Amino acid sequence: MNITKKTFALITLFSFLIAPLALLSKDESVPLPDAPEGFTWESASEIQGALLKPDGWHFKKGKSKNSILYFITKEKFKKAPVYKTGFSLKMTPDIPELYKMKPTEYAAKVRENSSKNLVIEKTWDQKAGSLMLYGFQYLGYKNEIPIRAFVIFLANDKTGTIFRIMFESPEKDWDETWKKGETIINNMILDDEV
Repeated sequence: MNITKKTFALITLFSFLIAPLALLSKDESVPLPDAPEGFTWESASEIQGALLKPDGWHFKKGKSKNSILYFITKEKFKKAPVYKTGFSLKMTPDIPELYKMKPTEYAAKVRENSSKNLVIEKTWDQKAGSLMLYGFQYLGYKNEIPIRAFVIFLANDKTGTIFRIMFESPEKDWDETWKKGETIINNMILDDEV
């Protein structure tokens, strides 16, 4: 699989901080690196990117009114994204038109509002190429099951786009499942010009 676009950001996770690993500027097709053992690449062509899927997990694309959605889940689901363990990516363009604020302002506001209903374990902000990252990890409940979630908002004020990236799992399984979630997030390929 090749990805075509001018600029790509490979994003890596280190001590719960996201930083750009590489910024590639090429007009020609960019071949994907070899997938780590136990993973395969899935195309996220609508956002000029690629995501890793653990073997035996499920990949699904979708759309909502204003967003493009990707799910990589341990449990299979048909229509509604109902799962216990998994990764999701939601790309929403035109944030200034939709919400009357810059993507960076929107991301900061959503994270701040989340702290009212969840137990926030940590937060961080970081610049990643042309994107501003707003991250947090929280404890909460989903269908009365304690869950832990790792959430990142990648905000691009230049393009008006925001990516919401999340990995969640039942808290009791976190130490095991986070290894897969961390690998997915560490190896995301996203176009920072979308």
